[in-house]
Amino acid sequence: MNRHHLMIIYFIGLDLACIATGLTQGKWQLMAEPARMGRVLGVNGLFGNFGLTFAALLTGALCDLISWRAAFIVPGVVSLATGLVYWKLSAGLNGKAATKTAKRAVALDRRMMLRLFLILVGSTLAGGLIFSATTISMPKVFAERLPELLGKSGLGVGTIVCAIYVLAAFAQMLVGPMIDRMAMRRVLLPIAALKIPLILGAAYFEGWLLIVNALLMMFLVFGQIPINDAMVGRYITEQYRSRVFALRYLLSFGATAIPIVATFYRNGGSRPMFVALGCISLLTFAVALAFPDEDKINASGMQGAPA
Repeated sequence: MNRHHLMIIYFIGLDLACIATGLTQGKWQLMAEPARMGRVLGVNGLFGNFGLTFAALLTGALCDLISWRAAFIVPGVVSLATGLVYWKLSAGLNGKAATKTAKRAVALDRRMMLRLFLILVGSTLAGGLIFSATTISMPKVFAERLPELLGKSGLGVGTIVCAIYVLAAFAQMLVGPMIDRMAMRRVLLPIAALKIPLILGAAYFEGWLLIVNALLMMFLVFGQIPINDAMVGRYITEQYRSRVFALRYLLSFGATAIPIVATFYRNGGSRPMFVALGCISLLTFAVALAFPDEDKINASGMQGAPA
């Protein structure tokens, strides 16, 4: 079984589950690229975040205009069709993709591999926690601090949050090509540095200044996403890449911010939460500082390559 088989299983399995959920009748059923990797990751991340951004709006629209069942069935049918198209287009790609990615990855010595692995773990934990906490809390923050601009309408809050997330998602289209042209450290370091004052600013700003700060903050938060994936794609060989990706996503999803956000809101609100996130963002900055220069990585690759 290869990566394309897993994608096919994902598409068709998820879609059938969505459609089956929409057709349930009882409550028990409901319980039960190589050469341009950065650009590809940027496009993938852009549309992934579009899904996150528009999910609530489209779900609400389908529920209002049709029914709650349609909110499951319609996305399931669309995604199923996408999976079938992917199945058709991906036929015969595995051998070519494996050869290209195997050639691209650098054979590093153990010390450099361990250093990069620890950097990936730190970046994933800090970045995943900040991403989750900011995306979860932003609607509540706007509702609390912008009543004079947005009123008490949930639609107003949802619209401004959606607009910010849509604009911020395009950061990945900017960062992706930068990953292809520049050393990874030069891309990660300024993003990590600029995130710190912007996250801290979210603890204190009000009004339109808060909206501008939130847009810049989310632009950088979204922009870091393809960097973590590119670390794996560029420096991990095909033999271990799937395992490292699995660990990375486990760490990313494991760094859920829901209980953290809830705890802060019960004991002080969003301001101390953003101060805490600003401190956590220091870990990302430390990771960026620890990221080795490309020359050192290449030198390590020459030492780790088989004779």
